[in-house]
Amino acid sequence: MDSVLALQAQANAPVDRFHLKCLVVEAYWLLNWIDNVLKRGVSNLDLYISSPWPSSDSIYYLLPSEMYVSKTLVKLKIRFIGGVFIKVLHDVSLPKLKTLHLDWIQIEKRTFNKLLSSCHALEELVLVNLKLLRDSWQPKPLPFTMSFDSLVEARLSFQESTEKTHETNLLMGIRNVKILYLSDDTLEVLGHCREIIPVFNNLLHLTITTPYVQ
Repeated sequence: MDSVLALQAQANAPVDRFHLKCLVVEAYWLLNWIDNVLKRGVSNLDLYISSPWPSSDSIYYLLPSEMYVSKTLVKLKIRFIGGVFIKVLHDVSLPKLKTLHLDWIQIEKRTFNKLLSSCHALEELVLVNLKLLRDSWQPKPLPFTMSFDSLVEARLSFQESTEKTHETNLLMGIRNVKILYLSDDTLEVLGHCREIIPVFNNLLHLTITTPYVQ
């Protein structure tokens, strides 16, 4: 991998799509590869790391901050089976991002709000096995609002979180979506919320998945 990217760098060749799918990968290598393709103007970044066992090490992956200020990213997919903690230390700016997939992600509420609020061109949002955490340094919940004018399709699957209002407010932000997929665990989380679920006036297709019962 290093050799291939090095050869392309020597030729000053741009990278349009980078798809990494592997069982495990050394964090140092991963960060270098991502940093390399980001500098080369990658527009489609797809990371799928599938660990064969639950590992506490996986939550220490700190993805490059350049990923969240990319002017070229159109599609971003992050899937870390076993879990990864996303932390954004600086501002977020993803003006061209149309597709965002987050799978097996743990993220603090404030960071989640900052990340999604910066995706003004978003058309497809997939949140699977998402766990929203209370802000570690914030004693009281912060306002959590967002709105996606361009969003067409959304898929939501939440894990148990510390603040149920996060999920409800997210639904408020995507209430203009046309295609919506909800998992059974998302419905269970939302069932504990006291807030009113929004009316989806533009909804054309709704899918709700439930466990298979024989």
